[in-house]
Amino acid sequence: MLHSNILLATLGASWQVIPEVVAALAPSRCRLYAEHPQPALLAEVREQCAVQDLDQLWIVTSDSEITRTGLDSIASWNMHLHTPLTIRIFIAQGTNEVTSPAELALLRELIFRTMLLATESGAVVCSLAGGRKTMSADLQRAASLFGTQGLLHIVGPEGVRGDHPLANKASEFWASSLPAATAATLMPAYVGRYTRRETMDTLWENKASVHSERFPLPSAERVSPGVSWHHFAGDELSLVAEAEQREEDAQQLLSNYLAQIAGSEKHENWRHLYRLAPADIDRLRNTQLNESHRELLQELPKAELHCHLGGLPDLTAQQCIGNAIWTSMSREQRTRATQ
Repeated sequence: MLHSNILLATLGASWQVIPEVVAALAPSRCRLYAEHPQPALLAEVREQCAVQDLDQLWIVTSDSEITRTGLDSIASWNMHLHTPLTIRIFIAQGTNEVTSPAELALLRELIFRTMLLATESGAVVCSLAGGRKTMSADLQRAASLFGTQGLLHIVGPEGVRGDHPLANKASEFWASSLPAATAATLMPAYVGRYTRRETMDTLWENKASVHSERFPLPSAERVSPGVSWHHFAGDELSLVAEAEQREEDAQQLLSNYLAQIAGSEKHENWRHLYRLAPADIDRLRNTQLNESHRELLQELPKAELHCHLGGLPDLTAQQCIGNAIWTSMSREQRTRATQ
C-alpha cells in the first residue's frame, strides 16, 4: 500500500518554482499562499490531485553550477518550513547547458527512471513548471506511461526581475506568506492525470513488466539531514527505448497477454474481467481473501453469484437459511416478496 505523497519536479535556473508548487499542495507546511485571494481555487487543485499534504520532494536536474546553487537554496528554504520535507535530488552527471543530444538523452533516461521509481514509492504529483521545456515534456511523457495523480503548472507573471517581490531569492521569504496582491499573481493550474499504461505490465520480448528493479538508480548520498542526492551517469540499459517500443507494439502485446490467460484460465464465467488492465488482473489472481475483504464482499453485487440449495442442506437448515435471508431484507423487499 502506498503511503507517501510525492511531488516530482524538474529544475532549471529558477529554484523559486519549487516553493510555488509545494505551497499549493501542502499549505500546512509552506504558507506562501495563506493570503491568496482565491483559496477555493487552490483547494480545488488539491482535490483534483487527491492530496492535502506532501511527504517527499523529488527533484530531477542537470549538473550545472546554477542548478547546484538553486539546490542549496531549496535545502535552506526547506529548513524554514513548519514541517520540512524529505528531499531526494536526482542529478544527470556531466550535464551542464543540456544542449547536446547526449545530454538530452541522459536527462530523459533519468527522468523516466525517477518517475517509475516514484510511482512505486508513493502517490505522485508532477510539476511541469521547472526546468527546460524538454525536461517538462519528458516528465509529462513519463507520467503518461507510468501514471500520476496530477500534473501541475504555475501561471505567473512573465519576466520577473529587479525590485519585483517575486525576484526575492531569500529562502526564508519563500517559506513565509506572500502579500495578497503578490500571491494573486501566481495560480497553480491542474493540467490532468494519467493511469499507468497496460503495455508496461505485459511480457515483451521475454522481458518482465516494467519495474524499477530492472532499471536501477544509483544509491543515495546523504548530504544533509533529510536531503539525499543521486548522481546518474547512465548505463547500458534504456528504459526510454523499451517503454517507447512497448507502446509501438501495444496492440500485439495486449492480444498476446489475453490469449495467454484465455489458454490457461479455467473459470469461464469470469471472462469479462479480462477487460481490466493486466496489472489489475494479476493483482486479483494473486490476492488471497481474508477478513479485511469482508465489507467489500458484502457490498459487491451478487447477480452472478448463486447456489442451488436443493439436496444440500436438510429441511431444518433450509428453514434457518430462509429466516436469515428474511431478517436481512428491508420492509420494501419483504413487501415485494409476498406480493
